[in-house]
Parts: sequence; structure tokens; C-alpha cells
Amino acid sequence: MRSGVVPSLICVLLVAGCIGHYTAVPVERTPYDREWDVIRRSMDDAARLEYRRRPSAERLWQPPALTVATGRGDCTALATFLYYRMRKGGVKNGRIVFGFMGANWHAWVEWRGYVLDPTIHAIAAMPDASDYRPCWGYDRRGRYRYIETPSGDGEPHGRGNHMFLINATASGTCR
Repeated sequence: MRSGVVPSLICVLLVAGCIGHYTAVPVERTPYDREWDVIRRSMDDAARLEYRRRPSAERLWQPPALTVATGRGDCTALATFLYYRMRKGGVKNGRIVFGFMGANWHAWVEWRGYVLDPTIHAIAAMPDASDYRPCWGYDRRGRYRYIETPSGDGEPHGRGNHMFLINATASGTCR
């Protein structure tokens, strides 16, 4: 038997045996790399903007162009800027979300199970983002209300306060 055959056969058997266990295999690129590149650049651009709390009486959203022109904005302006940059770069499935971070009303962007917070320049996977409690979300298709969705085992899905995106016409409140 040639020396190269046995190691190759062992390697194939090891990989084949691991497929049922979902072993990670290093790859050069994934389908999401281009979107992650756009998100990282957009987050870097947002990091150059200054967070400035807006008086609570002001309810109008600041457009991204004004955020860039002034170099600052509140959490809604920064989230809107980040969402706009992501959409312009071709990133899909993102949404601007309003809810609570801790005890404070806040705005951020969600994308494919990640919280993207331009106010504090943070990216967190949903299970690690338990301080975020979404109430309302907006994307290019419309507006939505989040509701808690308990699983059959008495535990909420995913993170400690996972919410499910539904059409905003449904009844209920955000706490």
C-alpha cells in the first residue's frame, strides 16, 4: 500500500464520522463575509459620530444625511444611520429596533441574530445580549411589534427575553 493512501483514508473516515456531530471545518469564506465586511465598515463609520442625547420632547427621526452633516445624533439617529449604511452596502434582513437596554429606552439594529449597537459601538449575539429587550422594529417592509414567545418547556426561546417579530397590528404591550 502506498504511504499516502492510509493517511488520506483515515482523514476521510474521521471527517465522515464527525458529520453527524457538526464538527467545524475551516473555510476560506462564508456566504455572510461580504455582509459582515459592510457591517464592520458601517459600525466604524458610526463610531466616528458623537452620541448626543436628544430632549425627550423631540419625536422626529433625524435623517442619516443630517447625522453625517452634524457629526452627531441620539441612539435613534445612530441606529438609522447604521441601518441606512448597511442597506446601501447590500446587507439584507436588518431592522431598526426600539426597546429597552436595561431600564432605558434605546434604539439599535438587529441582523441575523446579532444586536448591532452604534451608540456603544458593540456587536453581540442574541444570547449574549440579554440587556436588550425589543418592543418595536422597522425594516424596509414595514413596522413590527415584538411579543414574548415562551417555549413548551417553560423557558423562553433563545436569550432570556427572546421576542418574536409579528405585524404591528396585533394587540399587546411592551413592558
